[in-house]
Amino acid sequence: MYDTEFVMRTSFLFVAMAALAVACSDNDQPTSPNGSTRPQRTPNAAPAAVASQAPTPDLRPIDQVGFTSVVFYIGDWVTVEAGGNGTAFVACPTGTIVTGGGYDTVLNGTSPLITKSRPIGAGVPSGVGWKVAVDNSQAGAAPVKVSAWAGCAS
Repeated sequence: MYDTEFVMRTSFLFVAMAALAVACSDNDQPTSPNGSTRPQRTPNAAPAAVASQAPTPDLRPIDQVGFTSVVFYIGDWVTVEAGGNGTAFVACPTGTIVTGGGYDTVLNGTSPLITKSRPIGAGVPSGVGWKVAVDNSQAGAAPVKVSAWAGCAS
């Protein structure tokens, strides 16, 4: 009578909407196992300062923590002749670490085979640049231009 896929999708939609409504509500919901949102005191113990009662300033780290920016660098175009192999590189500046990379191509014939697209340098995968190796020996190949790019974090 009813399409099973339709019923499942509709049920999932209602459950997701209900979960979203609960998550976005302004009511404080306890998340501790005992269900209390207030700090617990032990009997006959001296009252301690409760951190949640004091206003807290907008805290920021004093020293650099982790990476603060990722900049993308594009290497030079390398022409790989038909029937040949070639490699394109791009290096990250000193003091940065490659976080990812890839390549761009300009094709005139059959797509070449990309045999490598990976980080290069010490500490791979936290290397110092990106390498792309190209095999342009496929039938119908024509000269192809390839350029490597890398995201470098500092």
